[in-house]
Amino acid sequence: MSKQPKKQSLDERLLKLTEKQNKRLKDFSFMTSHNVRVLVANLLPLANMITPNEGEEDLVKMIQSIAERLEETVVNINQYLILEQKDLQSKLHPVHLGDAVYKALHQLNTSVERFEVDVTAAIPSSIHVIGIEHFVINIMIQLLRNAFRFSEENAIARVQMLAIEHDDQVVLTIQDNGLGLDIEKYQDKLFTLGSRFHPERSEGMGLGLYLSKFQMEAMCGTIAIESTPQLGTTITLQFKKAKPL
Repeated sequence: MSKQPKKQSLDERLLKLTEKQNKRLKDFSFMTSHNVRVLVANLLPLANMITPNEGEEDLVKMIQSIAERLEETVVNINQYLILEQKDLQSKLHPVHLGDAVYKALHQLNTSVERFEVDVTAAIPSSIHVIGIEHFVINIMIQLLRNAFRFSEENAIARVQMLAIEHDDQVVLTIQDNGLGLDIEKYQDKLFTLGSRFHPERSEGMGLGLYLSKFQMEAMCGTIAIESTPQLGTTITLQFKKAKPL
């Protein structure tokens, strides 16, 4: 007499059903995020092409600001979804750090024009880090955008970037002269989802530092912050060094 196949328990069936539903939701989220990002990518340059008539300057600036924040939100959601993938380690490869910074600044070109900004970057052309290029670029965008946004009123936002090699590590520091923050007060919230430290200056979602930390950890790196109110902030990123391609 042949044995009857063992019936799946209710818990096993529910688990498989839940896994299938979660996969469908993730696939739908990726598709939606991608499609919306394409639309927003077309909207932002159009908004920046608007030439205001006399008396419409503030209205046009508002439209441009909303378009920029919408793009930032969609990009952050997309980056968050990517972090949910399970095979990130297999995507690690040598990334040219100087190129990643250049690409980040290029994407931030609109912000650079809107704020008074002075950025200096001392990054040897030989430096490569182990990472995922779009993660490195996104981290640079998040941190530089914060430095621009939270600069002192009516002052030039000065940002200095310095990369050095130390044994098998690459240390990149990003120092600004902005508003700064009270580290002791916000220590437990620095990298928490939804944390906003200067809400009066930005309507962001509080995703920037949260995503940066998780993306650095996904690349086997670390991020640390030193800051003093009214004196500025220094962010230290530590990557694993990679051999040049």
